[in-house]
Amino acid sequence: MISREDPIPTVPPAEPAQRGGGPVDAMASMPRMPTPTPTPAARSLLLELARALHAAGSPSDRTESMLEEAAVRCGVAGVFFVTPTSIMASFADGTQVIRGEPGAVDLGRMSDLEEIVSALGPTPEAVAAGERRLRVMAESPPRYGRGVTRLSFAGASAAAAVLIGGAAEGALFAAAG
Repeated sequence: MISREDPIPTVPPAEPAQRGGGPVDAMASMPRMPTPTPTPAARSLLLELARALHAAGSPSDRTESMLEEAAVRCGVAGVFFVTPTSIMASFADGTQVIRGEPGAVDLGRMSDLEEIVSALGPTPEAVAAGERRLRVMAESPPRYGRGVTRLSFAGASAAAAVLIGGAAEGALFAAAG
């Protein structure tokens, strides 16, 4: 048992490195991440991209990795944390939290967003082009109208009913569904 009078054990200082003569710097060989403060345009692009990925129903891990890739392509250090109802984006000059509800999975929009990310670059022109493409995509109507979507779901439901052994009446009921 240790009493209050016993000295607190201390750790001896680190020994100097054998060859270099100074303390060992374990971080010296680590690759450096870009650390510049994002330009307002790059910050805006990354936040809009985060919103668009969230609205397109992208899973959290995929959203995080795409945002990290976009930040690196823009030459900005960024750390992202995504949950089903919020996105946290941390940059060298601060952190921003975006609240929102996730959208339904839209593979077409997710594919379009991947193309936007792959075209990004560190120049202001590339960032501006990415912002324009995001804006156009956000303002565009859904790829397929409600009628085509409903007809597709009805056909898929009828096919599934027949596949699981349903009679013609069951397939019609599933299609009307």
